[in-house]
Amino acid sequence: MLPSANSVVLRTNDVGLRPTMLCFAQIQCSALIFYRFYAIIHLKVGDVMKKKSLKVKEIILTVLFLPIVVLFLLGLLIITPFDYLKYKKSRYYKDTKEKYSWLCTSSYYIKFYDLIKKADLPIDYYRCDYVPITGYGFFVYKDMLILNDYEPCFDEEKNIWLVEIEDEYVDIKEDVENAIDRCNELLKNNICKTAVILIDKDLFEEHPNVKYENIEFLPVSNDLDVEAIKTLII
Repeated sequence: MLPSANSVVLRTNDVGLRPTMLCFAQIQCSALIFYRFYAIIHLKVGDVMKKKSLKVKEIILTVLFLPIVVLFLLGLLIITPFDYLKYKKSRYYKDTKEKYSWLCTSSYYIKFYDLIKKADLPIDYYRCDYVPITGYGFFVYKDMLILNDYEPCFDEEKNIWLVEIEDEYVDIKEDVENAIDRCNELLKNNICKTAVILIDKDLFEEHPNVKYENIEFLPVSNDLDVEAIKTLII
């Protein structure tokens, strides 16, 4: 039996669709390959550009910071010998023969020790051997602990003095009480009952009315204000 005309038309259309679909699939495949190829090239180029950008930044940072590092090292080479000689001439070294540590002459303890010895003040000094900082110790007059290494700041909201301890600000009363305990522990006797804090005169005048039990503030004009320190001596 011969196929009908409608049947022939349907087969002809069916055959005619296959090249079109095949062509479309080839186009899709080619587009996909091209896209993948483009993506790979883009990523590689991007990586190269990032690496070059990082290298450029490294070069710029090196150029900027190298002179600073060189100047810092030169400063060390110039300052260190003078600081060493200054330490060797200090009263602290002559009395203790303690080994030099870098820039130790700027220490609060060594400067204060030399000051009280030069002024012949009856203030006792006790070295804390368990602390590696050169000169670290306690200054005691009778039953009073003298603290000259504080840089307090005032809390307006709480109306108290604060001191920075290990990157944290704490109530100065708390730290002073701890210092008294550490000193008495070192001396193995409850000698220290009170404490006096040397504080910048201009800073203290802004808040002179804040009082603490067993803690006093002694305004000084600078670290070497021996006249103010003499007022402690009875």
